[in-house]
Amino acid sequence: MGFDAFGLPAEQYAVQTGTHPRKTTQENVTVFRRQLRRLGLGHDDRRSIATTDPEFYRWTQWIFLQIFNAWFDPEQQKARPIDELIAEFSAGQRETPDGRAWSALSDVERREIVDGYRLTVRSDAPVNWCPGLGTVLANEEVTADGRSERGNFPVFKRGI
Repeated sequence: MGFDAFGLPAEQYAVQTGTHPRKTTQENVTVFRRQLRRLGLGHDDRRSIATTDPEFYRWTQWIFLQIFNAWFDPEQQKARPIDELIAEFSAGQRETPDGRAWSALSDVERREIVDGYRLTVRSDAPVNWCPGLGTVLANEEVTADGRSERGNFPVFKRGI
């Protein structure tokens, strides 16, 4: 069973009450487990996970960083650290896509090249910006009238 404190409802509640999402989620988990017991339903607490648990998000963040800081080398048929790719470009062992020397490129051009090799994808895309909530919303959180489900604020498409 999973308990999640990420997402708009938990974040907005935290903003409104000044209470950290971890605290409110833990309180809600306690109530939910008590309700399960009262209903006579058994659940093994060892098979639960909460996104507020440092052991959970520590590893999800670690995994993302491993993927973000890696690229796939088709010659070696494996992922390698992105620093090794940068070192190859810097040493002239690997040619840049347009053939220019690595040293001749600006920092922005270098970052764009490296980002094109990463195992993660960075993308600029239009998002649902809700100034009333001060956040980006998922499509599912926007009504057909172009308003936020939470608070009924206007939502605008905005590029990032």
